[in-house]
Amino acid sequence: MSTTSVIRPYHDKPLAISVHQAFFFAIILTASLYQLSGVAKIFSIVICVCLAAYGQVSARPTGSWFIYSYGLLVATLALLSAADLMDGAWTSMRENPLLVRQASIHLLLPFTAVGFSALLMFIGADIRRMALMYILPLTMISVPVYKLTGQAGMTDDVFIINNLYSMEVFRIFFIGALLLAIRSNVLFLVLFLVVAWFAFSMQSMLCMAVIFVARFATVRVWMIHAALAVIAACALISTAWWQELLEIENNIGFRALFWKNALDAMLDTHLIGVGYGTESIIPFYPHKGEMRYFGPELPELYSVIGVHSSFFQQMLNTGILGTTLLCGWMVYCISRLGGTRGRVDGLDVIAVGMLSISFFVNMAFDSYNFLLGSSFLLGWIIYRGKVQNPPHDRSGRKVQRAAA
Repeated sequence: MSTTSVIRPYHDKPLAISVHQAFFFAIILTASLYQLSGVAKIFSIVICVCLAAYGQVSARPTGSWFIYSYGLLVATLALLSAADLMDGAWTSMRENPLLVRQASIHLLLPFTAVGFSALLMFIGADIRRMALMYILPLTMISVPVYKLTGQAGMTDDVFIINNLYSMEVFRIFFIGALLLAIRSNVLFLVLFLVVAWFAFSMQSMLCMAVIFVARFATVRVWMIHAALAVIAACALISTAWWQELLEIENNIGFRALFWKNALDAMLDTHLIGVGYGTESIIPFYPHKGEMRYFGPELPELYSVIGVHSSFFQQMLNTGILGTTLLCGWMVYCISRLGGTRGRVDGLDVIAVGMLSISFFVNMAFDSYNFLLGSSFLLGWIIYRGKVQNPPHDRSGRKVQRAAA
């Protein structure tokens, strides 16, 4: 007799599955329409709140100690900022609406990710079928959205892959799922090159490189941890070389400058962070009406939204403690991938790679335009960690979910 207990799968509840699939489709649609109007943005916030609540009632969070400690810290810093008790020179520039937005995003982030993991656990993760269902609507929706919003640096081409906004995160992830499902390496390479041709930004190019690695390389968990450590070290080192980087590539140089100022501001507060209610570094924030400027010389007046890195934004807002809690939780979730084998599956590699790219060089966890996509990637990692590490019953036997 088998000593493995089996939990009844959810495939015997077709109505409930249909409702959850409809919820997932609403999330995809919301992410696609976020830029279109204020109503779409409000609906996106509502979706995030619903996901966070759903996760709390449906699943026990992975690494719950990290999550609740981080949430308590964010709430405390938000209250101190609202009372104007945080240290630093930015108190005169605090804005209450901005404070609420920033703190709410950081509060919702881990719980929204847990909600995604619970949703994926319920509907199952036949990702190829999901990709076929959603990739064409996502692509077609992106065209009018880009046209109507006129986003800077965007293009209205049908097949273009641009920034790692939530809409693009879902597109690239589903494209990766479909590419990995191709058995022939020759056909994979042909289609991969076709898709890579439409990669518009540096971030999307890096995502395509991750898909290539996921296809052909054997990736272990320790390799991911080593890669993340190297990336973090390079990001920190770049803050000392921003002028040299500016001469090589303006975008990279300015990001390194933003990161340097964020790091200096955190150090000025004795590693506590500046709290919430300010978006940018002191020399540039007061002139919000100025357009962002990327030129060979450092401009005196320009504005920027955030510091374009969730890694450094966490340092800026929550200090070393908040950054350690959040990064520690993410590393813990990643460490659960691969189960006892330690070998990470291709689609999991894509999720980790995309999340890491957006976390270090973008506002993955600092804008509602990124939050759904970033939470999905983190939720996928949590979901896969749970699947590959089944819980134990009281006798110590593993409890496995039957295949749907």
